[in-house]
Amino acid sequence: IGSLLRGLHASEELLANLFVDRRVQYWIFMYSSPLLFWGNNPGCKLLFQSLERQLSPKRIELRESTRAENAEEEAFEKKVKSRHMRQWYKLERAYEMMQERELKEGRRFDLVLKLRTDMVLPGPLDLGDFPELWSSALYSWTDIMFLCNRDVAHTLLHDVTSRLAEYAGNQRRLFALDYGRLLRGGLGDGLRLQTFPDIGSQSFREAIHSN
Repeated sequence: IGSLLRGLHASEELLANLFVDRRVQYWIFMYSSPLLFWGNNPGCKLLFQSLERQLSPKRIELRESTRAENAEEEAFEKKVKSRHMRQWYKLERAYEMMQERELKEGRRFDLVLKLRTDMVLPGPLDLGDFPELWSSALYSWTDIMFLCNRDVAHTLLHDVTSRLAEYAGNQRRLFALDYGRLLRGGLGDGLRLQTFPDIGSQSFREAIHSN
């Protein structure tokens, strides 16, 4: 988790019981500004401590940003010309926290789940609902959450801010599409065409998925 601690109270119960299968072991990594965490949200400290107790033995880490990191984050925003992109800077820092934990433990995590603390799920996650996790699939819901295996997370998050900065300025550029790949389904790589625009014709949908 790499974002502002905006609504931790709404996520406390979920974060302490993320999965239906209680045998699943997990760590939570939070990266945030100390001013936003301790200054503007006095209740967050108590809630964070409550989570620490519920996740005992310790399976949660919070790291406060430094002045240098805040300046770096602001420089990133200026480069990409978009304030909401700062979430990727925070997420990259949280990813680095996870990597440090892996080095300490001497083993890698299997899966990576990104969440925002201002969201509420209807209940714990059942990993059985995500059958393609061990492929190159990325399950996502806009920028609010995503779930993938460790290798996919590395591809997505390793050095992500540097890569995003390289793309800055091309938002209006038109890129070539591989229509052949888009129109093929069942290739074994989890890629499926979402029929768009959907004109309401079943024969059209079948033609899309069979050619």
